[in-house]
Amino acid sequence: MRHTSFSFALQLSANEEVKLRRHAGASRFAYNQCLRLCKNALEARKQDPTSKVPRSGFDLINAFNAWKVSPAAGVDEDGKPGLPWRQEILAQVFEEAAVDFSRGLQAFFSARQTASKRRVGFPRSKKKGRSKDSFRMRNSNGGVRVALHSIRLPKIGELQVCESTRRLRRLLRLGPDGKPRAKILFATVSLSGGRWHVRINVEAPEFHAGMQVQKNIAAPVAPIQSYKKRFTQSHSEAHQAFSVACKDKQHQAGFCAQTLYACGQDSQPYRTRRFAHRRHDEKPLFGTEHRRQRMGHVFPTNWLQSCVVRMSGEHG
Repeated sequence: MRHTSFSFALQLSANEEVKLRRHAGASRFAYNQCLRLCKNALEARKQDPTSKVPRSGFDLINAFNAWKVSPAAGVDEDGKPGLPWRQEILAQVFEEAAVDFSRGLQAFFSARQTASKRRVGFPRSKKKGRSKDSFRMRNSNGGVRVALHSIRLPKIGELQVCESTRRLRRLLRLGPDGKPRAKILFATVSLSGGRWHVRINVEAPEFHAGMQVQKNIAAPVAPIQSYKKRFTQSHSEAHQAFSVACKDKQHQAGFCAQTLYACGQDSQPYRTRRFAHRRHDEKPLFGTEHRRQRMGHVFPTNWLQSCVVRMSGEHG
């Protein structure tokens, strides 16, 4: 099996955009709360070395679920303890945010233990407007459904997409055994460039044997010559051929075509090929001098001196 993804731009109404922003804010809130719980556990561990610090995704999910129904999260209108607005958000959004925080935490501790050269800092809190608005949900019990021009997400509803989902629906068709050929794993919704997108991660079957890349095939490999060595050799060969052509009286005006192709046309440096038609004693012009020559304004080297002599002769 292989993993692939399909991205679609969304066409949202005002109410649908509010729902997506609410879920993105809930994911950011859960991430920051997991960071707060981890810092509190680290501070408690300094006082009591036996206290446990939640690091894995499962530990952080359990810690957040226990916190969101506790009086520390708040009280609703009926007086029940817990996060008041937790029923409006899909629970998987909280869980995936905790998993994202656990990955950053594991990367920090593993970098310290292995003394890696790559510097990995401690996870920081996400701030609205600075961090990217996004959230992720799992496809549990077939909650994510794909139609012709729409995608249905649990707790959010059916969202219209701009592109056709034909390629994705082909993978989700039933196979000869009556089971789908592919399976949707995740659905990630994000805001990018002022527009909302949904990315569907799919576990798809392998490609046909004729389209797969052949592996473990012993083939003769020619020695690879470095670019610096090849350029030095080609430059020296071109310089030697240029010197021989300049010494010959019949080639004082420059290279002939046979001399150019003797060292190989592709191996000649660009500058040598460009100025091969000039005389060997002529200095190539660059920048302002080159532009003046092309426009017809060619001034002698003693231009200022000749002007002074001319003016002195006229007024003398």
